[in-house]
Amino acid sequence: MSKELAIKRGDSTLDKIRAHYADPGKFELSPAHEEIRLRLHTVLQLRLNYWSKQKIVTFLEKQYGIKPAQAYIDIRNSELLFGEMTKTDKKARQSILYEYAFQFLQKAREKGDLKAEAKALELMSKFGGIDEDDIMEFNPEKFEAITPKLSVNKKALETFIKMAMQGAVNLNDFDATDIDFENIENEEDGSE
Repeated sequence: MSKELAIKRGDSTLDKIRAHYADPGKFELSPAHEEIRLRLHTVLQLRLNYWSKQKIVTFLEKQYGIKPAQAYIDIRNSELLFGEMTKTDKKARQSILYEYAFQFLQKAREKGDLKAEAKALELMSKFGGIDEDDIMEFNPEKFEAITPKLSVNKKALETFIKMAMQGAVNLNDFDATDIDFENIENEEDGSE
């Protein structure tokens, strides 16, 4: 089955713009949709220049004469269409720094400098996303055999043993009414 894009009745404006980016010749936009596409592209450009969302809203209001609510919708749609720039930008910088660390490692190996090689490996692990917070440290306490200690009232234990002697024990049908108990009164106000 072919996974070809098709614009159907009821598709959102964002769906139509997405289809246009996939195949501009096949999916032409109406003038109104083209204006929205240009606004979304403008939002992308402003986000790439590190504009805050509030500043973009003000700019879109003045430039395109739209309401703040529509400006925020355009920002959201731009992020859905092109991706969130702040997250993408951070990953891109991290990737570039990882490549620099890798080049540093290669040069250190060529020179035979073990200290520089160790530093390069440390940087690669840092920029490769293997931070100390992400590393699952071995916890030997999780593998220790722990014997739970239970304290059971003598009368309850006798009732339980009697039930066990008769076969399977159904703890949902455990009649505990004949077990001794003691009401404790609250000393401050005399209530139970």
